[in-house]
Amino acid sequence: MTRSEMKERDLTICQDARDGKTASEIARAYGLSPRRVQQILRERNIRNTRIRPTGHLQATPISRVHAKIGRAVYEHRFHRHQRLSDAAEQIGWSAIKLRRVEQGVHDLTLLDMQDLAEYLKTTAIELWSSYVEH
Repeated sequence: MTRSEMKERDLTICQDARDGKTASEIARAYGLSPRRVQQILRERNIRNTRIRPTGHLQATPISRVHAKIGRAVYEHRFHRHQRLSDAAEQIGWSAIKLRRVEQGVHDLTLLDMQDLAEYLKTTAIELWSSYVEH
């Protein structure tokens, strides 16, 4: 991993902590130890990963469908032991966009659905229909 990739990863870790994820959750997502995550956060003056800073607005998913699709993408990436940046590169997206999709806060386009379907080894129609409530 290059220094610039590590810096991007560390900034994303800090944002995840600000979004309320615990050090253990973050560690699992990035293939690090919780102790290493805490060290990264301490270096950037982020003290408590369990409490959201006051005044921080937590982004809420656009819809239940967006949240379910995002969770499926996250779980797929997690079970493949894939870092966020590696999965994003495979899809052809930025790590920030993929993170927002996983959080359910990115408004998915048809092209996004096609990209995700290819990543998840399915079709866009199957992906959408498996999460839409009938």
